[in-house]
Amino acid sequence: MNPLIRQYAVNQHMVHLKDPNNPIRQIIINEKLGLWKDTFGKDIDRMFDWDLVPVPLVEDALNYTPDGQELIDPFSKEQKLEIYNQAFQLSDQTTKGNPNHNLRHHQQFVTNQHNGYNAFEQAVEEVTGTPFRFPEYQKLVAEIAGALHDCHHMGAAFLTDVPPEKRKYLPEVGNNVTMESLSAVQADYFLKQQGFNVPARLKGSFVIDATKNDPQARFGGSATPKSFDGALARAADIFLLSELYTSLKDHVDIHFIENGLTPPATRLGDLFNRVGFFYNHVGNTMDILDKASNDLADSLDIDAKSKMKLQGSLKKTKLTERLGWRAGLAHQKKQLKMLEEGDPALHGMLRSTLASAGYRVAGDDIIKER
Repeated sequence: MNPLIRQYAVNQHMVHLKDPNNPIRQIIINEKLGLWKDTFGKDIDRMFDWDLVPVPLVEDALNYTPDGQELIDPFSKEQKLEIYNQAFQLSDQTTKGNPNHNLRHHQQFVTNQHNGYNAFEQAVEEVTGTPFRFPEYQKLVAEIAGALHDCHHMGAAFLTDVPPEKRKYLPEVGNNVTMESLSAVQADYFLKQQGFNVPARLKGSFVIDATKNDPQARFGGSATPKSFDGALARAADIFLLSELYTSLKDHVDIHFIENGLTPPATRLGDLFNRVGFFYNHVGNTMDILDKASNDLADSLDIDAKSKMKLQGSLKKTKLTERLGWRAGLAHQKKQLKMLEEGDPALHGMLRSTLASAGYRVAGDDIIKER
């Protein structure tokens, strides 16, 4: 291991670069990103504030020299198809058996990302009349990182809550790292094997780190992403456009199976309160994405009149409204209120959904039976 890296490594797999004065951090930000630097937007000086960084990525970054071609997409359509396919296969292999953090979650994440990029591109084109596209390489690596952002997830938010027998991936790193750090190590290895260059791999690690949310503040807090890629990743991770009873079943799965609590450990009233709090968090995350969208619009290299029209359009109809996410969230909140008021149809659907997943509702208790 490079002596400089060894100085800041927390274990053989991960490096700590959160200190703004860390020399490795400064070298990478100032010398190693090339044309990718602009894609980090307002996060450029904070791109390592989230979490730990894989050692091989840092080693390769210190040895990397940008050549002005680093943002050019090097993959054919057929190669991209195979990369997506392999990424989702890896996601499935490393999360199979998880009721929530599994292949479906990764697919929903990438769907949200894909729709978010497309919605912003369409907004620009509608207002300016000029086609706008994010660099294909930028979207590709962000979405592949999204497809792997929870790979090797062990069914709990924190490693301290994972039983020793389930610590199958990098158990030697101990508990004082986040689940995102483990996923980033695997994701970076995958990106390197597929031929992504160093700045693209740094973007991939950043996207995964940006999904680290405030509830994980026990590891030193969580920076709020300001760039479009980072804000979109965080929103993509937690927004699920589904019927409420399906969403509630997922929360019960997390409570009983992923967090391993002993039944009957939750009640309907507690579940409704917890989901209501979560929906407020989703709304705040959407606000962050809309702010990042406005900031991105302000940074575009277009004429002043078009920029003013675009900014006005995005303020009038927010990006999350264009995506249908605001309406979806409002619908889920309305259904939750109806459930709390005892709506028999919604309660019937919730109970049947829970029953099909092995739960029984007795009074206010949710009991896991199988």
